[in-house]
Amino acid sequence: MRKPLVVAIAITFFMCLLGLSFRKGASADVGEAPSEGGIIVPGEKTDKVEMIYEKVVYDIQEETKDSPFYQGDFNESDVWVRHYAQVSAEFKMKNTSSKDEVMDLMFPIPANYIDLDYFKPEDKMNPAINFMVYVDNKASDFEYEVYDMYSFMNTPNFPEEKVIAIKFPVTFKANLETNIKVEYDARLVFEPKSIYGTFNYIMETGADWSGSIGSGEIIFSFPSDISSSMFDTYNEGFKIEGNELVWKFSNLEPGPEDNIKVSYAPSLLGIWDQRDESLEDLVSGGDMDVQLDKVKAPAGYDFGFYYMREGNVVNLLRTEKEEEGPSDGWFADLTGPEAPFVLYEFDAVYRVDTLNVTQAISQPVFALDGSSYGSRYDIFSTAKTLKLTFSDGSSITLNLENLPTEEQVLEFEKVETSSVKVEFVGVYPNHAGETDVLGIARMNLDVGGYVRAKEAVEDKDDQVRDTGSTTEDKEEGNFFQKYFVVFTVAVVIVAGTILIVVVLILVKTKKKKTGSEKSASHEGSSLTENRETHPESVGVNMGGTNSTSANEPGSNSTTINT
Repeated sequence: MRKPLVVAIAITFFMCLLGLSFRKGASADVGEAPSEGGIIVPGEKTDKVEMIYEKVVYDIQEETKDSPFYQGDFNESDVWVRHYAQVSAEFKMKNTSSKDEVMDLMFPIPANYIDLDYFKPEDKMNPAINFMVYVDNKASDFEYEVYDMYSFMNTPNFPEEKVIAIKFPVTFKANLETNIKVEYDARLVFEPKSIYGTFNYIMETGADWSGSIGSGEIIFSFPSDISSSMFDTYNEGFKIEGNELVWKFSNLEPGPEDNIKVSYAPSLLGIWDQRDESLEDLVSGGDMDVQLDKVKAPAGYDFGFYYMREGNVVNLLRTEKEEEGPSDGWFADLTGPEAPFVLYEFDAVYRVDTLNVTQAISQPVFALDGSSYGSRYDIFSTAKTLKLTFSDGSSITLNLENLPTEEQVLEFEKVETSSVKVEFVGVYPNHAGETDVLGIARMNLDVGGYVRAKEAVEDKDDQVRDTGSTTEDKEEGNFFQKYFVVFTVAVVIVAGTILIVVVLILVKTKKKKTGSEKSASHEGSSLTENRETHPESVGVNMGGTNSTSANEPGSNSTTINT
């Protein structure tokens, strides 16, 4: 009998804006169910087949009339999905046993219905469609079944344990590798009234294979360059590389903490793509979303209904003009221990001398008597005093007038810098005199001429959020520059002194040696004279001890010790 196995990828649950309950997009690694009737039951797994390598790619596309989820005549208002992904999940497996292993692999799929009587595989309202399965590069047949996903019962992303899955057979040959590939199209799933959409990928089910996952990479490839600021969340370990969000790993024993969630705002992708090409990254501190039931409405007015106002620092880069004033921007918490900030990081050193700011974000309000409605620009606190800190540690302070809807141009003395950190150190209160929430609509720097490459001046990591470290680094560099000559002279003096001492010692040693040689020559000369004077009996003891020669009686003898 075949062992039920799971290739758990792409479980989706989501809710539409109309309030209908659906599943949000998710995917999962391969996992094995230990017995029939249960899939991905924790604590039981195969010890015969291991996962050597895993590669998952979300190739994210912009919605067009040619996209797989498109319905109806194409126009701007029809683009309700905004983004979708062509997903490819590849697994290289190896049977480490001495006999073939035959298993049914399960691939849970996102679906709006958990009943095969209503489920339609190619319904474009489904979160994912167009599934294809390949085993060793050959297309594999599959069928749809309903399974109980017991391991998801207590998982927030999966409130129901029943799922629809595709099932296909795989024979893992003894001591050989098997390649499995699953392809499908998945659409980005938005939370109600949110600018952020989400792709989920479940890693923990990969633990049901033998051992750990040898190595792998998870790649989210976007239509254009990305910034960390446009994401609501992504897992630790991911790195931004141009237009890709990448996680590479090895020897991974996946658990719930490794499950992947990537949430981002497609609307911000276009804004970032149109930024000044000198801007390398935009980072903020103090970000917050605003719950309107926590904000006081003007007297006689209401916000209509309570909901969350979401902001993002990338909105500050918008350049288009709105007739009724900006309706979006960035929100920051003014109650924290540190002032909110926005950090502009450039790809090189440039000349900067102008900051353009539009202070207020509009908020719709409705008269309680129903007589009128409109937008107010005094619901949130607005910027008043700004502190600008540059990459060399220097800083200036700029003041804004209380002109909420007008763009204010703040000019200052030209500075050569690779970054500008803008801190909001003073604000104008809102209509109720509160200073809890900062709302700012637009803020752009005028970047002038290129000066030099940033690498020649400083390392990017040294000028990060804490500008104090930049000053310390600069002072340390100046210290060594200032005293370099002194250090060099000192080293030369010490080396020269040592050399002179060595020479003097050598000369003295040579003189002693010469004196010894002369003394030995004198003794040799005396010995020769002695031999010539008494040739009949001269004994020479070379042993270096006092001794007397035993000569024959009556002979004259003398012993000389040398």
